[in-house]
Amino acid sequence: MIGYSNLRLADLLDSRAQGYEPAPDAVLAALFEGGVFVPVTDTGSVMFLPDDEQAPTLLGFTDVALGAQLLPMAGMVHCDAARLRDILEATGVAVLGVRSGNGQAIFPEQVLRDWATHGPGAREYDDPSVAPANGAAPQPRAKRRWFGRS
Repeated sequence: MIGYSNLRLADLLDSRAQGYEPAPDAVLAALFEGGVFVPVTDTGSVMFLPDDEQAPTLLGFTDVALGAQLLPMAGMVHCDAARLRDILEATGVAVLGVRSGNGQAIFPEQVLRDWATHGPGAREYDDPSVAPANGAAPQPRAKRRWFGRS
């Protein structure tokens, strides 16, 4: 069951207000493990921050109530890492902006893609052209925890 907040991510982002800078890997891990809540219209379309000079920004909130407070006209939908990736790829959005009660973080799309590919828990395969002698498929080096596909 999905909770109504990503407490770990909120704690890390809020710690910046107290002068502590969390490790980027810890923030990314918390984002991918717990997801965020994305604002949607009444028809279910994802809402973005428009900018005439740049690609739109995808918004995310660590807590449903915070998102509802800041964007009362929007509904909130939980997005895990796979769904976030789908949204980023389908829309061409270049940035994910995440807000907690007292903090925020901006994640460029390329950082998210690199983390999904190379970060802890990402699936890495040996060169597929060099299959084992018995013809079996190469084994993953690590189990993927966040994205459903590469």
